[in-house]
Amino acid sequence: MYTSSKSLLFFVRNLPRVFSAFWLLRVARRAGVVFGLVAAASTFAANPNTTLFFDLNNAAPEIVAMRAALAEQKLGGRLIVVPSAQRFPAARRMDISASQDRFNAAQARSLDCKKDEGVNGCQRVWAEMRELELARLKTTGSYGLGELIEDIQQGVIDINANIDTVVISGHHSGGYFGGEISRLDVMDLQTLRSVFPTVFLNVRSVLLLGCETGSEQMVRDVFAPLFPSARVIMGSDGVAPLRDDPRNLRFVRAAVLAQPTLAGARSVGDASRIYRKLQRQPWPVALLWNREHYFTRESHSAMR
Repeated sequence: MYTSSKSLLFFVRNLPRVFSAFWLLRVARRAGVVFGLVAAASTFAANPNTTLFFDLNNAAPEIVAMRAALAEQKLGGRLIVVPSAQRFPAARRMDISASQDRFNAAQARSLDCKKDEGVNGCQRVWAEMRELELARLKTTGSYGLGELIEDIQQGVIDINANIDTVVISGHHSGGYFGGEISRLDVMDLQTLRSVFPTVFLNVRSVLLLGCETGSEQMVRDVFAPLFPSARVIMGSDGVAPLRDDPRNLRFVRAAVLAQPTLAGARSVGDASRIYRKLQRQPWPVALLWNREHYFTRESHSAMR
């Protein structure tokens, strides 16, 4: 009892010191966080309005449309494409497309090979498809996540770019993007966020050029968590036109021009009016605005 009373008395007498120590620790921690955020903001403010374009499908027409739209904005925006032009020059990209065309032709023949050529004919077509796929991989150098990380490091981090917008272009199905050059699944995207957290944390707008990328489930479960600061996430809630389809290229222009206004919209009414303008494009656009308002051609609802 005596010992307990002494301990209690000691604790009461020293309460001011205890609280003072805790207060100083909290202030120090907060100061560190604040200074860290200010330093990060100052660093990334050096190069504003930059779009990072993931070109998984060798989508040169989309890149051209994107550059033209950014120039039309007159905001000083620039475009960083990964894989880079240094890794895949124009001539090599043409070889990749030619290789993919040959594979697609063989794949089309394989659908009716039994009727046209019999069982032996099917085996020949399947063997040809395997050889063509290996040839395509040789042309791309089996470009994968490791090479993509290198290109982001060189194209974004090393030049201290502030990524304002991310665009992902590729065929989409079953939780992955893919195309002539490479593919990314959800786990790959999460790895990229772990490797480049600042890039993903500062993005304000996301544009997804692939089928079914704007479904409520994909936006809610994949892209909203990946880009926690994005006020605008646009994708397709159906089958989107192909990369070189004029309808697709017109939509790319319209989406790029609309994104700054959408990101800065003050009310859901303003966002709705901008979305209705985008609906005029023959592209099945879906939109998540301000992380809670989900628009499709059929409805507007709160994100569940």
